[in-house]
This record gives sequence, C-alpha cells and structure tokens, in this order.
Amino acid sequence: MARIAAQFDVPDVEAPANPLDASNPEMHLGDPVEPFSARDIRIVALIVATLSAVPYAYRLWRGLSPGPIDLMLLPLGAIAAFAVYRFANLATGAFWIIRRRDIRVERLSGDGKPRADHIEGHDVKTITVERRGRSEDEHCIVVIRLRSGQRFRSPRIGSRNEARAVAAEIVRRLGIGAESNRI
Repeated sequence: MARIAAQFDVPDVEAPANPLDASNPEMHLGDPVEPFSARDIRIVALIVATLSAVPYAYRLWRGLSPGPIDLMLLPLGAIAAFAVYRFANLATGAFWIIRRRDIRVERLSGDGKPRADHIEGHDVKTITVERRGRSEDEHCIVVIRLRSGQRFRSPRIGSRNEARAVAAEIVRRLGIGAESNRI
C-alpha cells in the first residue's frame, strides 16, 4: 500500500503493520476484548424471555389451554434469559499477545471483568492446529494444552497453512522442544 501511495506522490503514508509478522516483537491474534454494554445485555435477555413466552401467550389469547411444550418453554426461557444476562461477555472471545518466552491471553469473565492468563514455554504440553468449520481450510485455530490440563484456543486464524505458520512461530518464540510440537 505504501508503495502504491509513493507512485501517486502521496506523502507520509506508513506501511501497514502486520500483527502476524515474525519480525514484530509482539504478534496479536484476535481483537482486543471489550465487554458488551449492560443495556444491550438486558435487551437481549428480555427478547429471549419474551420469545419463550410467546407460544404460551398465543394459546391463552386464542382461548386454548397451554400444552406441555408451552409450559416447558416458560422456565427454559427464564433460564436462557438468565444465562444471556450472566454469561454474554464470555462470547467476546480472546485476544492473544505472543511475545518472546510467553503468551498473554486476555479474556473477559462472565461479569465483564478483564482477566489475563500467561503461558510460558515450560508449561506447554502440546501445540496443535484444529479446524473450525466444515471445509478443510475454513477457519483453523491453534490449540495449546498445558501440563496442568488447561487448554487455550486461539482466535480464528484462517487456512490450515496459515495456522501452522502461526503455530510454528509460537513454538519458536516460546522455545518449545519438538516433543510438544504436534503441528
């Protein structure tokens, strides 16, 4: 992009930073996490609760007695609305900062508070590449399993080859031995 701008005599154009470039001191995977607004969470929880009550209300409005499915949807809707209200921020994903000798994984807890985990090379049991989706090269991820049994899944990376390249760079930066590398 900077090369094209220079051809058109556009001044002061910086080359875009590639977060996956191995020459960067930090590689970034995913987007920085931010909690959903409390207002948006309440609106979605209200919509979920309302949708579960619609069949029950419709049967009452038509003068029919509610069936067992209608009666089951009411508590299930309340449970689903509570789950949305309590755990919506868990759906924001994770932001990985890969540095030399460690990885910082930033996530949100259920109540929207940020939390960070650190992964060091000596803690890693295995690193693998898994795919998410149906096709062979559709949204692959890097999975890091720690010796403690904890597992970290990266944000979606892209094709299998891209995910393998990122995993190889993680192995190089963490200084992991060949026995842990299952790429």
